[in-house]
Amino acid sequence: MVVSPAADSAAVQLAQAPGAGGPRGQAPAQSGGGQVDRQIADLKKQLKITPQQEPQFDAFAQAMRSNAQDMDQLMRQQPGQLNAVEDLKQTQQVAEAQANGLKRLLPPFQALYDVLSDQQKKTADQVLGGGGPGPGPARGGRG
Repeated sequence: MVVSPAADSAAVQLAQAPGAGGPRGQAPAQSGGGQVDRQIADLKKQLKITPQQEPQFDAFAQAMRSNAQDMDQLMRQQPGQLNAVEDLKQTQQVAEAQANGLKRLLPPFQALYDVLSDQQKKTADQVLGGGGPGPGPARGGRG
């Protein structure tokens, strides 16, 4: 399976703390809390969430916040200088945290997506899903 960085980046951003440093010993640029709250507010505005959709959106937003907190905590634990083995271990920890974040995020996102209108789904597909029409080289198809 080939996944392009562009198609995968939105999902990974949702699974991790926005603005967090990479696995190479970098510290987070800022606390993920304020930035994730801005992302949530922007997303709510872009999707034009209705009062009836707020419970599903709130569950999704809480998963985003929880993911951001977990990633922020992981980034704070990283030492400044890493040798090659330590760097690879840190990369593994970050990848596992991202995978766990995606697992946590998928159920509330599915519940939200299920209650969106067709226009809202189009917007969600563009904003969160990489904008592609479906399976293809960047979306898990052959390529």
